[in-house]
Amino acid sequence: MNKKSFQKKKVQKNLSSNNSNNTPSQGITIYKAPANQLVPDVYVCKMKYSERIAMAPVGGVLNTFPISGNSVYQPNILNGGKYPQGFAALSGLYTSYRVVSSKIAVDFASTATGTNAALIETAMSIEPTATTPVTIEAIRSAPYKVWKIQSTISNPLPRLEMGITTHKIFGTDRSAILDDSRYTGQAGTSGGSSPSNNFVYNVAIQAVDRTSALSIWAYVEVVYDVEFYNRLTFTNGN
Repeated sequence: MNKKSFQKKKVQKNLSSNNSNNTPSQGITIYKAPANQLVPDVYVCKMKYSERIAMAPVGGVLNTFPISGNSVYQPNILNGGKYPQGFAALSGLYTSYRVVSSKIAVDFASTATGTNAALIETAMSIEPTATTPVTIEAIRSAPYKVWKIQSTISNPLPRLEMGITTHKIFGTDRSAILDDSRYTGQAGTSGGSSPSNNFVYNVAIQAVDRTSALSIWAYVEVVYDVEFYNRLTFTNGN
């Protein structure tokens, strides 16, 4: 056997062993679909969710909003409404999904000018449940958090970025979420839902003096690593 032939067979063997159950391995995704099956059993993709949210606390009160870290069905927990592009199309092929990991970036912009300037705290934490923080100090005390202080007239305001895997925030391992329905959301043509174990990114702003009224826009972008599975059964159109 010559060297090229040996290398080719070795690569084929490695790819096959890493993907014996149609799940991604080492960043490589291979879909095993029989010759008569157009849709793979598992579809792995990245989905992006973007939204602009008004944050206008009065009298220095803490203003927060939660964004789901592992649901691509209406990630905006308070307002619902929309989902990432591609969710509706894939819901026509699969009934279930799970989010393996996600990353969020939030940019802030203020309409304040001149004497309307104020110092603000921007903060974000990751929480395993959708609880509303009472104080910005509670967010800064969380195990996973970022925070910054900036003047409202120094546009653009600081960007906050975070990311985590689903199994890490829930204190388990990667294989555990594959066999647990609590980490599964529903897709499908009959509607969708979020996983019952739904972690959140809590985004917050507050005036440093705790009295100034603020007018801030938060530009949110979340990238989800998603696996769609439980392929729908289709009837023969002939």
